[in-house]
Amino acid sequence: MDQAQLAVTVVGVIGAVVGLWYAGQQLHNTRQSIRGEFLLTLDQAFVRHAAVHGRLRPGGDWEGSARRPDNMDEWWAVKDLGPKDSEWLAVEEYMGLFERIEVLIDGGSLDAALVNRLYGYRVFNIVANSEIRTKKLIDLAEGRQDFIKLKERLEAEGRWFAPLTRTRPQPLPEPRRQVEA
Repeated sequence: MDQAQLAVTVVGVIGAVVGLWYAGQQLHNTRQSIRGEFLLTLDQAFVRHAAVHGRLRPGGDWEGSARRPDNMDEWWAVKDLGPKDSEWLAVEEYMGLFERIEVLIDGGSLDAALVNRLYGYRVFNIVANSEIRTKKLIDLAEGRQDFIKLKERLEAEGRWFAPLTRTRPQPLPEPRRQVEA
């Protein structure tokens, strides 16, 4: 191989490497853009459920009592206000949106940590309401497996939820204290 061929080969290899690097950057940028658009579309889907979300928020008509309790006996005795018969369909549709989010996480389209950061408080507010928790997540748990799986995923991410049980749970363990050396 003479020097001219060698120079052309080297320039070609360098060009290919630069081209591959540029294509990788473009692919990364496209993925980031698509992810951003997807999250904005998801936010638009939540707008449809603003009334239910507002009622479940702290200060709302259906605010749940399932904050991490200091006294389990007091907490267990609280019964929250919940949806009326005509409002259950809207609650089920709102929960259904979270079931679809679980399917997207399961399929690798969404990250559980990101969902926890952006929407975990909404799942908490649903589970915090004793009426919804009892009627939809305990009594009819077999029909809400994806919602329950999402709740469990978010628990694994560090979020605390009220237990899905009809029996009073055991008292919470004492927080661990650091031993001073």
